[in-house]
Amino acid sequence: MKRHLLQNSLWTWLTLLAILSVASACTTAPVEVIPATPTATALPPKPQPTLEPISITKLSTATVQILAMVDKKVQWEGSGTIISNTGLILTNAHVARPSTPGLAALYNDVKMVSTPDPDTLVVALDQGEDQPPVKKYLAEVAAVDGPLDLAVLKIVKTIDGEAVNPEDLHLPFVELGDSSKVQLGDSVRILGFPGIGGETITLTTGTVSGFESQDRVGDRAWIKTDSEIAPGNSGGLAVNEAGAIIGIPSMVVSGTAVSLGRLRSINLAKPLIEAAAAAGQYGSPYVVKGTGTEKFTLVTWAEDFDNNNCPIHPIERYRSGALAVVSVWSYQSMVSGEDFGQLYFINDELVGGNIQPWSAETSGGCFDVYLHNNGDPMPDGDYRFEIYAGAGLPLIDSAETTVGPLQNGDIKIKGQVLDALTGNGIPQAVVVVLNPGADIQQWYNNNFPSTDVYAAVRTGTNGNYVLPSRLKRQIVYPIVVAAKGHIDASGFLHYGLTSPSEEFIKVELEPQ
Repeated sequence: MKRHLLQNSLWTWLTLLAILSVASACTTAPVEVIPATPTATALPPKPQPTLEPISITKLSTATVQILAMVDKKVQWEGSGTIISNTGLILTNAHVARPSTPGLAALYNDVKMVSTPDPDTLVVALDQGEDQPPVKKYLAEVAAVDGPLDLAVLKIVKTIDGEAVNPEDLHLPFVELGDSSKVQLGDSVRILGFPGIGGETITLTTGTVSGFESQDRVGDRAWIKTDSEIAPGNSGGLAVNEAGAIIGIPSMVVSGTAVSLGRLRSINLAKPLIEAAAAAGQYGSPYVVKGTGTEKFTLVTWAEDFDNNNCPIHPIERYRSGALAVVSVWSYQSMVSGEDFGQLYFINDELVGGNIQPWSAETSGGCFDVYLHNNGDPMPDGDYRFEIYAGAGLPLIDSAETTVGPLQNGDIKIKGQVLDALTGNGIPQAVVVVLNPGADIQQWYNNNFPSTDVYAAVRTGTNGNYVLPSRLKRQIVYPIVVAAKGHIDASGFLHYGLTSPSEEFIKVELEPQ
């Protein structure tokens, strides 16, 4: 509005000047000049220099393709941006080092737990908008942050393996912007090598559609854009109209009607860049390291769990048609916020899992790991659950069970009672199996009532025996073994659905 009024004032002044000039040219009559009170006249604004946006050609020369190789084979591809003429490259951690602590939990990506880090990072430079990039250099990770999914690489060798002097590279690069100044509706240009429709560089454009916060990171952790971002664009270049980097393409969130591309805000990358430029050490301030002594122990498999995450109907294996497979674990030495993972395998094939920050107590007796099939029966097969916890997600423990046809029939028990000193069989030893739920000490105190006995037998000449009654599966039976001149032995028998139909039990008794 101010500029508009000023322009009107200027136009009026110029018009008046023109009229006066014409009037003076048309008459030679003297004109009486009446002195007037001096007034201030506004001067026209000085023209401001306009910043020429950096051309796409200049931006593309600083956009690189990154090839992640393991044993000389390309495992995946990504993009990156040269940010210094000495060969520093900004990209994603999942492009450069998938095992980075905090990265798998950021995306809840269970595959990152078993994805090997590349042993070689190849940098390919753009050769023109209609040409595929050419492999030129080898790079190493100089700084990396998992919860931010950011990495800074440094070029160290030519593609032929010759060491390079960074000062001699003189590479084209892109200036860093300020993501705190990005606003809704700002234009954004994204460059990278998505690998869709060929290997040439690809440009997509869009606008800033919003911002997202992130736990422990804060506000404006992500910049949302409606620009289309394909997987190969990860780690590539996102610039504003002036051609300065405002973010790093990192993630796509798909909805029912639209896909939003996420850019990691460039300001969060600056500490990594500073550390890499100074050849210093960088440690992510967003990683919860944990105790290093995390422990998980399987309590039982079960049909379900209660409100306290403790088992309902403990079992060892599942019948065909089971609707869920549930394991319950005890745990200790956990820290809130540290990475925690649970992976599920069927017949050694990874079928799912979760990687997320730990949010339960430090220690406890019941933590459930629950696998279902959306209401359909679980497929028959061998199941394995694996537990990971702590920085870098090391494997803590695993447990196995089976879904399938159950063993039929009860279990036949036979065995031998031996002298622990000589190893010889003890004849006439007594093997007594008590009823489920009977208390051994109380049975002794009550002078061995026969009503508590489920089955009993004496050993033969060589100490061998066969119980006259078979044992039911998934039931706990107390057992006592005694012989003259020896110390009694006691314990419990418990056989599951996978146990064979016949068991041999050898018992050694210590002489008195």
